[in-house]
Amino acid sequence: MINSKLHQFSFERFKEYQNNNDIVTIINSVLQHFDVTAYHHTNRYLDHYLQKGYQKVVMLLIDGMGFYNINRGLDHNDYLRKNMKHHAMTVYPSTTVAATTAITSGRYPIETGWIAWQQYFKEFNKEVVLFLNQGYYDQEAVNQSIENILPFEYVWDLIKKPNMMAESIFPAFKTEGMHSFQDICERCIEVANANEKGYLYIYWDKYDDLMHTYGIYDKRCNDYLRMINHQIELLRQRLDSNTLLIVTADHGHINTNDIEIKDYTKLWNCLERNISFETRTPNFFVKAGKEKEFEEEFINNFGDTFILLNKQQVLENKLFGIGKVHPRVLEFLGDYIALAIADIAITGKPSSLVGQHAGFTEEEMLIPLIVLE
Repeated sequence: MINSKLHQFSFERFKEYQNNNDIVTIINSVLQHFDVTAYHHTNRYLDHYLQKGYQKVVMLLIDGMGFYNINRGLDHNDYLRKNMKHHAMTVYPSTTVAATTAITSGRYPIETGWIAWQQYFKEFNKEVVLFLNQGYYDQEAVNQSIENILPFEYVWDLIKKPNMMAESIFPAFKTEGMHSFQDICERCIEVANANEKGYLYIYWDKYDDLMHTYGIYDKRCNDYLRMINHQIELLRQRLDSNTLLIVTADHGHINTNDIEIKDYTKLWNCLERNISFETRTPNFFVKAGKEKEFEEEFINNFGDTFILLNKQQVLENKLFGIGKVHPRVLEFLGDYIALAIADIAITGKPSSLVGQHAGFTEEEMLIPLIVLE
C-alpha cells in the first residue's frame, strides 16, 4: 500500500535550497570561517553564529537524524528540537555516501563522483559498494580502494595549520574509532577543550543502523534518539564557551516496502545489467533500442511512485549538484534514474531493510541545523 502521507520534494524547492541552504553551504561556511577559500556559497543562517568569533567549531553529524525524525521523535521542549535554529537540505541522492562526502569535502556529488551506496565501475565490471570496497551483488573484495580511484581533500586537512585543531572522530569501523555515543562525546570533550582553536568533525551511525533494522517508529529507535538528545545536552555543558557546536544529519528516514526488479519481467529484459545507486534512486543501464519500451513499462508500473529522468534531464536539473563534473560521473550514470516519491524501494536483490532513504521526499531530504552556543 502506497503511503500518501509522504511529502514529495519539488524541483523548484530543490533549486531554491541548492547552493543556498544545503549541507554543502553549511560546511563551506566553516571553511570560510577558518580563512579557507570556500568552494561554494556559504549558509547565511550558520554565518550569523560563526560571525560571533568562535575560535573552535565542532560539527556533529548523526546519521539518519533528519528534520522530520527529530520533530516526530522528540518533544517541543527537548534539547535538540528547541535549539533547531533552522532546517536545510541534504544533497541528492539523500544518502550517506553522497552527503557525508559532501560535508567532509565541501563539494557536491557531481564534483567528487561519490554519488551512492553502490556504483558500476567498468574496471571491475561490477557494482561496487564505495565504503566497503567490495561488490554489491557478489560481496567479493575489489583490488583497489575506491578512495584511491575517487580521491578528494578532507575539510579538516584544508583547515589544518600549526597550533590549530583539525581532526575527526568516527565509530569503530575506523582505526581508533569509538564504540558508543558516550565514548564519542567524551573524546570530543577531550580534544576540543585541549585546543584553543580549530575544527573537529564527528560522525555517528548507530541511529541510522537501528532505523534500517527496525523501522522509524520502533521504540528502540525512539529511545536511542532520546539518549542522543540527552548526551548532546551534557556535551554542550562540558565544552568551553569558545566552542560552537553544530549538530546536523546526512538525511532523514522513512519506512519502505521493497519490490524486486526481477519480478517485473518486461522491465528486467530491457536492462543491460542489474540496477545500481540506491533502492530509492535506482540507476538503470538500458539495452540499446529498448529505451521506449523501458520508459513505457516503468511509467505503467511506477508512474505514481517514482519520477523517471533520463541522463540529460539528470544533468540539466543539476540533481547531483553544481560545479565541475567529475570525469567519471557520466560513466556511473546510466540511461535513466528514478526518484522515489512514495514509500516504495526497488531492489536488485532481496532486502530485509525496514527503514530506508535516498528518495525525493521532504522526509528524506530535509536535515536539521542545530546550533548550540
